[in-house]
Amino acid sequence: MVNDKPPEYLWHYTTAEGLLGIVRSGALRTTDIFYLNDSKEFYGGRDLMVNHLKTLHSPHPLGNFTYAGLVHWLQGMHTIHPEHMFVASFSTESDSLEQWRAYCPNGGYAIGFPHATLKAMEPNTTYTLHQCVYDLDAQVQAIEEEMGHVNWYVLGAILSPPPGTAIEGDTNPRLPPSERSLAYKNLLYRVTKLCAILKHQSFKNESEWRLISAPGVPRDSSGRVEFRIDGNIIVPYVSVTLPGTDPWRDMRIMVGPTPHKDQAESAVRRLLRSKSDHCSNDQVSSSEIPYRYW
Repeated sequence: MVNDKPPEYLWHYTTAEGLLGIVRSGALRTTDIFYLNDSKEFYGGRDLMVNHLKTLHSPHPLGNFTYAGLVHWLQGMHTIHPEHMFVASFSTESDSLEQWRAYCPNGGYAIGFPHATLKAMEPNTTYTLHQCVYDLDAQVQAIEEEMGHVNWYVLGAILSPPPGTAIEGDTNPRLPPSERSLAYKNLLYRVTKLCAILKHQSFKNESEWRLISAPGVPRDSSGRVEFRIDGNIIVPYVSVTLPGTDPWRDMRIMVGPTPHKDQAESAVRRLLRSKSDHCSNDQVSSSEIPYRYW
């Protein structure tokens, strides 16, 4: 979808509590997409899709109907919850002032995960790793690529035709219910995935990648949704285990701006060594940004 060469490491900005939780458990916390810092991002991606779909014309007999039907379906997504999609966010930047301010306003850490480690989660989980798309031309390309995977006749059987149209009722009544259900889940996954990665150009400096679950409770979570407190609200999340028997040996930790740099670095090194005998001092470093929050 985006042709940039994947970075060696992707960085997850978090608090001291978040770092402890990840290192102690060897798992990532993925958050319900509607409980992210800016839950409107999802609908921003949805609106980009709607605006582009309205401009498309299909040579397929059912194509134009299904474009219209898909637009109608997307516009109703405020009443169609995308079945608890869970997301973890990463940046290509290990020491970003914007990220420290946004996610660690009172101090924190950036955890570097090898890109290869995050990709290795895909075969055994319902999660996939995606680069966010900010450029308008690239967003259009991404939408058109996903639409190229749509089986129009099947899609025509699961979307209700707009009332009063000539094609109303001209769907595929012979499509078995099981196939309709599968087609719907496939559509839901493709659409919600796009909505999660199409972002406004003003966020481009975040250089974000996302680990995204398919709609529904992720397969590797054993159906267990947990809850944490963020400010004054309760946030649903799912823990997803990092692959391998020793995920700590390849982690990198960047200590954010702090007046206690030496103590912070020492504590993180001891924390990593408490989990793995293969951790080394050079896995931990400190921010070079002269930012003071204290």
